[in-house]
Amino acid sequence: MAESQQALASLDGIARTGAGTLLPGHGEPWRGGAEAGYRTAARRTTSLPEQRYLEQRAVRIGKDEHASATSTEVDRARHDRQKG
Repeated sequence: MAESQQALASLDGIARTGAGTLLPGHGEPWRGGAEAGYRTAARRTTSLPEQRYLEQRAVRIGKDEHASATSTEVDRARHDRQKG
């Protein structure tokens, strides 16, 4: 169980960075970001409560990433209008 808790803490840390690509120092780079990590963990666990928690985290991260991308697009549009 301690290993599982450590893995979840790591996913939470990745989510806070907003990183989409991780270079773990061993193995291949992870390009899925935290959302994909939560979904992968949800598929692998046999605990239904943990599965639900992980899926909820993935949905929340996905919404945050979408909101962030949308605000970036709005900022670009404003910048373009000010230039033009």
